[in-house]
Amino acid sequence: MSQTVDTAFLRASDLFEHQSEEVVRPVLAQGRIEAFGAGHVVFRQGDAGDRLYIVKSGVLEVLASRDGADSVPIAYLGEAEVLGELALLTGSPRSATARAPERAEVLTLEKYVFFDQMASLPLFAQGLGRVLRR
Repeated sequence: MSQTVDTAFLRASDLFEHQSEEVVRPVLAQGRIEAFGAGHVVFRQGDAGDRLYIVKSGVLEVLASRDGADSVPIAYLGEAEVLGELALLTGSPRSATARAPERAEVLTLEKYVFFDQMASLPLFAQGLGRVLRR
């Protein structure tokens, strides 16, 4: 897959939609694209919040369990949607589980990349505000 396609995908996310190509390319290079097969878990409720995730292709199902009950779907996230930002910002464990109901690809950004972007790019912080409003 070409760099242009990957850059276009990242720029479609709320976090990076107003960023220049020069900003997005290094972020993409610092991230890692991971493929998840149908039914595979991306992260579990209670896990440490050490990464940010952006759906590249497919769908992620977000499930939560309250008071020991079975996990129930609370959201479905598609291409260019962001998850995991709240656990990074608060230092709290993951509040839900994310899994791929079908094959999906996800860009993962380590915590340090997330905070580097937030500190150095005002437009990234604005994008984060859009993500948190949803």
